Amino acid sequence: MIKTAIPIAMAALLAAACSSSGDGQTEEPATKSPSADLVSPGDPGALTLAEYGKLPGPRTRHRQPLFNAIECEAGPGENCQGRFRFQADPGFQVCWMAYDLVTQEGRSRFIASPAGFFENDPQSPDRFRAQEVLIEASGGLASGAAIRVEKGFFWLLPESSNEDDRRAAGCRLPLRG
Repeated sequence: MIKTAIPIAMAALLAAACSSSGDGQTEEPATKSPSADLVSPGDPGALTLAEYGKLPGPRTRHRQPLFNAIECEAGPGENCQGRFRFQADPGFQVCWMAYDLVTQEGRSRFIASPAGFFENDPQSPDRFRAQEVLIEASGGLASGAAIRVEKGFFWLLPESSNEDDRRAAGCRLPLRG
C-alpha cells in the first residue's frame, strides 16, 4: 500500500471545492465591514497656522480632524472592505490628508483618492474638497490580514487659494482622473 501526503494548502483547496453550492461554483467568503472611530464635525482639534511672518491669508493652513482609527481585520478565508468619504469644512479646499499607518499585515491596503473637484476650475491642477478612502484586508487560505490607520486629518487652505498658494504651502496637486 502506497501512502501519499496532501499538503495543507491542497487539502484546503479540495475542501473549498467540495463545499460548492452544487451549481459548479464555490462560495465566496463573506465580506466584513471595517471598524471606524470617526471624528464628528465640530469636534475640538482644529489648528490654524499662518504662513511664517504673515497675517492669516490664502496660505493659512487649517487642521481638520477626520478619524481616530479605522481598521480592517480578516481571518483565514475572510475579507474586510470599506469606503469612506471625508469632506473639507465649508469655505476650504484640501491641501493634503495625513494619517498614521499603525499596522499592516498580510494582503491589505489603504488608498486615499481626491474627490469633490471644483466644477469648471480655472486652476490647474484642479482644486478638490474631499478624499475618498478605501480600506481592505483579505485573508489567505491559512493566514489572516489586518490594517489599522490612526489620527487622520486634513490640512486645508481657504477655497480662494490659487496654484501658487497651494505650491507654497506644500499641497498635493493630483490630476483629475
